[in-house]
Amino acid sequence: ALLRARPVAGDPRLAQEFELARRAILSAPLPAGVEQEIHRIRARMEGELARETVRRHDFKTGHGGLLDVECIVQLLQLRHAAAIPELADPQPTGRLIDRLREHELLQ
Repeated sequence: ALLRARPVAGDPRLAQEFELARRAILSAPLPAGVEQEIHRIRARMEGELARETVRRHDFKTGHGGLLDVECIVQLLQLRHAAAIPELADPQPTGRLIDRLREHELLQ
């Protein structure tokens, strides 16, 4: 959620403090096991939300769907935001894909 969070109203000082805290959290090393936990959660979402069958594919939550793309992009953001701070900027997924390619993090 912190990858997409941004202040849109309210006290500017609070917004600045929030942004500093958000950046500090996102630039910290990933805790051990977090990548496996993300994979486990994504697999569970695929099973519980997509409910795919041989005749029905869910392009958003199903295997290889949009949610897989978002999860990969967000994991790469978390992995590399400390070294490349612009990856922590709240941006649309398409723009983030471009940034990841520019930094040769996507082939």
